[in-house]
Amino acid sequence: MNWIDQVRLFLQQEIELYGDEPAFAARERRTVPISSAAFAASGSSGTVTGDLNPPMPLTVEPAQSLEELDQILQGCRQCSLGARGSVMVFGAGDPNADIVLVGEQPSQQDGWLGKLFSGEPGELLDRILGAIALKREKVYLCTLLKCSDAGNADLKEQDVEICLPYLLKQLALIRPKFILAMGRTAAGSLLRTKEPLSRLRGRLHSYGDAQVIVTYTPATLLRYPQFKRETWTDVQLLRRTYDDYIARSTEKT
Repeated sequence: MNWIDQVRLFLQQEIELYGDEPAFAARERRTVPISSAAFAASGSSGTVTGDLNPPMPLTVEPAQSLEELDQILQGCRQCSLGARGSVMVFGAGDPNADIVLVGEQPSQQDGWLGKLFSGEPGELLDRILGAIALKREKVYLCTLLKCSDAGNADLKEQDVEICLPYLLKQLALIRPKFILAMGRTAAGSLLRTKEPLSRLRGRLHSYGDAQVIVTYTPATLLRYPQFKRETWTDVQLLRRTYDDYIARSTEKT
């Protein structure tokens, strides 16, 4: 690996951890304002609260099911990816799942296969889920952007803002109890914060009635295996919190 590749790898890692600002500023920064008044920090636990039923564009508001939403979005060409004809991959899994996993964007391979988290990232995700006694068939998988990556390009802020309402509509239809947000852009968009992933992970957030846990994407873990230990801590937090929820639900019955 030459020095240019080393610098590029370092910068990619810093952006994943600390966002687009200089790393030293992110490390020193203590507080970050939430970018929308609709999502506000509450209490000392650092939770961020959102609305599971925000105003939706007219094109998706009539959708009463995931199938209807999928049909509506198949004709979407609003973002730069859709305008170029990128393949849309909507989501998969149990539509009544308690747990939803939110990634950032379907890969190019996902687009070819019509399946989220395919290939090596998918194999790693399956192992992670298996380690906490879950299967992808028992959760719901979706992404922030619906159009597949046309060549590993960075996510554009404009595309994210266009696609975010579609993710929120998915969540409103599923009404999960837990959300595992994978990746800084997915987590930041969902929680409406610019806070870096390194500060978001390791604790619980709130989105409507759902609890949100933030961690790395499987693709990031393949590039930076040193983050696997932190990811294991995050998914263990998900498992413990989910077990507590099941125990409380059992007591009520």
